[in-house]
Parts: sequence; structure tokens; C-alpha cells
Amino acid sequence: MSTASTSAGTASSSDRGTGSWRLLAAMGLASGITSVPNVAIALALPTLHREFNTSTTVLQWTVTGYLLAYSALLIAAGRLADLYGRKRVLIAGTVLFMAASVPGALAQSSIVLIVSLVLAGIGAAVLTPASLAIVTDAFRGERRGLAVGVWGAATALFSGVAPAIGGFFTSDLSWRWILWLNVIVGAGILVGVLAARETRDEASKGRSLDGIGLVCSVGALAAITLALNETPAEWSWTSPQTIVALVVCVVLLAAFLIVEPRLKAPLIDLGMFAKRNLSGACLSLLVLNFALGAVLFFIPLYLQELLDYTPLQTGLLLLPSSAGMMVTMPIGGRLHDRFGPRWPIVGGLVLSAVAMLLLAGVGSDTRYRDLWLPLTLLGLGIGAALTPLNLAALGAVPQRLHAAVGGVLSTVGGVGLTFGVAVSGALFEALQRDRTVSDAAKAGITLSNDAASTLEGLLAGTPSATKALDAYPAAEQGALHSAVSDGFLSALGTTMALSFGVVMVGILLTLVLIRRQPPIPDDA
Repeated sequence: MSTASTSAGTASSSDRGTGSWRLLAAMGLASGITSVPNVAIALALPTLHREFNTSTTVLQWTVTGYLLAYSALLIAAGRLADLYGRKRVLIAGTVLFMAASVPGALAQSSIVLIVSLVLAGIGAAVLTPASLAIVTDAFRGERRGLAVGVWGAATALFSGVAPAIGGFFTSDLSWRWILWLNVIVGAGILVGVLAARETRDEASKGRSLDGIGLVCSVGALAAITLALNETPAEWSWTSPQTIVALVVCVVLLAAFLIVEPRLKAPLIDLGMFAKRNLSGACLSLLVLNFALGAVLFFIPLYLQELLDYTPLQTGLLLLPSSAGMMVTMPIGGRLHDRFGPRWPIVGGLVLSAVAMLLLAGVGSDTRYRDLWLPLTLLGLGIGAALTPLNLAALGAVPQRLHAAVGGVLSTVGGVGLTFGVAVSGALFEALQRDRTVSDAAKAGITLSNDAASTLEGLLAGTPSATKALDAYPAAEQGALHSAVSDGFLSALGTTMALSFGVVMVGILLTLVLIRRQPPIPDDA
């Protein structure tokens, strides 16, 4: 009897996998921590603006640098894990994530911080898909669903509290602890994964990473982000630098579209996008994250530089968005099952559009409680749309392609955030500068574009802006400060209106593209 019991127990253990709770906790940390740096650092932007005496353009790179590296490399990182071993790749990514965070935590200049965040983004991209693969291998049977749920919930949890983390560290300790947190959590990941067994995709033997697709896709995204971030504050739209960056983007994108369909193992199977639901889901995700990126970048600046709230108060104010997202994500799944994907996605987009329209009307007299409604609506809208659009995309292809679609969706989400910051930033800087020059002229003060760009740092109290203001007669300084403040508010309103317009376009495209359809059979 005991022998039979032992044998049954062994079989059951094999069916359930060998994963431990320590391993699952470590992979949850790996899933969650990668979503923290770009959100948390946004709460420190006004502090960085002042401490590093830098421009809004440079501030954009602290967010877009991490996002660009992370989102552009996710798909390639998944392939690396399949080829060379999930545990090995995860350890390498975690070590890079930790090592890159150290110089960022010690940075005495914005350039060092940006380079650190870019490298940390690469490390985050490398470790994320490997962590999910380790979970699905180590936990089997009825334990797999629970384990994958914990892995995904960790991302939602970390994303939800990231604003509060960034606000708390910046207010009560130092923004540098955002980077030190990466090191601490990374150590926990390494300890937890040591006992995991090594696995790889045996079907990938003999294959190689699509280096051409990787270079073309990353290069094109980097070139367009460079052009958007640097224009118009540093480069004009007709400058040689801008033209070269845009040409490089177009050439690399064209090369990607031409070469990828001809490869046996392309980075992305472009044929998938012929599926209406997949294309529609990607476009919906792109516009939602575009709006979210604009909010995460500009609302902390507005709250701290215009309304004088602390980073912690700002972080707490952003929590309703995160809470709303977590509440409506499971509801979106039920709505999808009942009505199909189109109407839940459209409903989420409508809520997000209303939120952006309300945010377009903020002013210097806006109160703290006035922002709870639009920020909550934004979170509710994004959460309501996310699960249906994910299900629509996955249901459009056979199960064997689900991992590839998941990588595409993660990349599209990151690109949406990156473009939300970059495009909105380019518009914001042009509008703020022009409005500042115009208002100064009405007060009888002649102001050049360069001088206006320097004075925009007055709201953060940067040394260069304060020194520039002191060069003007005392009688003109009040008018100049008002011109900068009014320029900020005017540009912010138009930037939020741009996101409203982008989301409205997303609603129309969703109505055109998304259809209710049964899932594609696994053997299709």
C-alpha cells in the first residue's frame, strides 16, 4: 500500500511540476519590477528638472529611453530565452538590470541617468519573457493556471503602486531609491531562480535570432523617437538632424517590411496582421497607451510645478487610475464573453476619451479633488478595454502563435507609451515656447525662442532659468513668470486634447476592424 501510494505521489508531483513558491515569488518579482522604473521616475521629473538643471526635452529621455529599450527588445528577448535557455537568459537580464541601475542611482548628471535607464530597460526586456517561460515549465496541471495568474497579478500590483513608490521615495527619501529598489529586487530574483532547472525550446535548435529584423525595428523606433524628442526645442523640423533621423526611420522600416516576409524565422510574422481583430486590438492598445504616456509624463509636472503638490501627494493622486484599471480588467473579460470584443473595447476607449477631455480643461485654479474623476475614468477605461483586446488578438490566431502575439502586444503597448511621451512632448514644447513669447510681447517684453526655452525651467526653479530671469528688470520679472505659467497651462490643455483626438480615432478604427468571431482552432 505504501509503495503504491509513493508511486502515485511521484506521478502526481511530476504532473504538477517541480516549481516552488519561492520560485514563483521570484518570477513574480521579475514580472512586476520591470513595470516600476518608467512610472516611478515620472514622479521625480520635477525634482530632476531642478536638480540636474535640465530641459523638458532631456526629461523626456528619462522616460522614453527605458520604454524604448524595453518594448523594442521584448520579442527578440523571448527568442533568446528559447534558444539559449530561459534560466541563463533570465539571470543575465537580471544582472544587467541591477548593474545598470547602480550608476543611475549614483548619477550626478542627466546623461548618466538616461544611459543607465536605457541599459536597465534592455535588462528588463531580457528577463521578462524568460520569467514567464520558467513559470509555465515549473508549474503544471492545475497549478499552472494559478502560477500564471500570480505572475500576471504581480505586474498589475507593481504597476498600481509604482506612482506611490516614486512619490514616497522622492518626497521622503530620494528619487535615487527608485534605482536602488531595482538592485534589491534583482537580488531576490537571483536567489529565487537558482534552484530552477534549465529549459529551452527544443524546436528552436538550428535556428538563429533574426538580427536583421532586430536592427531594423529597433533602429526605426530609435530614429523616430530621437526626432520627436529633440524637435522643436533642440532641432527645428527642417533641420538636417531631424531630416536625417526621419529618413533613417523610413529606410529601416521599409527594409523591415521587405525583408521579414522572406525569412524562415522572422522576428515578427507580419502575416498575422492580416487578421482584423489582431490589427484592431494593436491599434486600440496603441492609442490607449499613447494617452496614458502623456498623462504619466505631464500630470506630475503640472501637479508639482504649477500646483505645488509634493511628489507623494502626486503619486497618491495617480493611484485611482491604477485601482480603476485593476477593477475593470476582470469585468472586461466577462463583457467580452457576453458581447464579444468590440463593444467593451469601444466602451473603454470612450471612458478614456472623456478623461482626456476633462484633463484638457485643467487650470491654475484646479483643485486636488477635481482630478480624481478624470484620472479614475482613465484607469477604468484602460482596464475595461485591455482584457477584451487581448482576447480578441489571441482569438484571431491558433494557440501555437499565442506567445508571439503576446510579445507583439507587449511591444505595441510600450511603443504607445513611448510615442505618447515623445509626440506630446514635441507639441508641448512648441506650444509653450510660442505662448510664452506671445504673452511676453503683449507685456512689452521682447523674448527670443531660446530665451523662452530657458525660462520654462522657472516653474521647477532650475538655476539656469532663475539666472536668466534675474537678467531682466525687476518690473518685468512678474510678467515673464506669468507668461511661462500661462504657456505651460495652454500647452498642457492642447496636449491632452491631442490625446483625446487620438483616442477618438482609435474608437473609429475599433468599430471598423473588430468583429465578434469564434477562436481560431489550435490546428489551423
